[in-house]
Amino acid sequence: MKSHTKLVITISIILTGLLIGCASNKEIVFLSSEESAQVALHTDPAARNIITAIETNDYALFITDFDDKMREALTEKQFEAIVKMYGKNGKADSVMLLNVEDREQFFGANYGVTYPNATLKMLIVVSKSEPSLVSGLWFK
Repeated sequence: MKSHTKLVITISIILTGLLIGCASNKEIVFLSSEESAQVALHTDPAARNIITAIETNDYALFITDFDDKMREALTEKQFEAIVKMYGKNGKADSVMLLNVEDREQFFGANYGVTYPNATLKMLIVVSKSEPSLVSGLWFK
């Protein structure tokens, strides 16, 4: 009887975890190409500045388009770690907007960054109320 109870409890925990995991996944909504182009007017210069700053190890350029919270969050020490990780790729051959996500109060602009021997994706998040300032940055 004890092993049956343990099995039921284990299955219940697994099912609960699956239900919670599935329930929290929101469907990603992508903007149309026209709407994406409007967001890109703000995010393209920021994307180029971020990639150029990593290539040239220029922290001042890196934070140029960041909002105050991002400037506080990404210190020079953290920038050095980013340069160490991605600067080894050299100069980017291209930085191209892939798509823009509608993230409720924010837009998420996904960029493909191509290097001679590597590719990566960069996500730049901007507030809908102030799309010229970067509120979030991730590399994938």
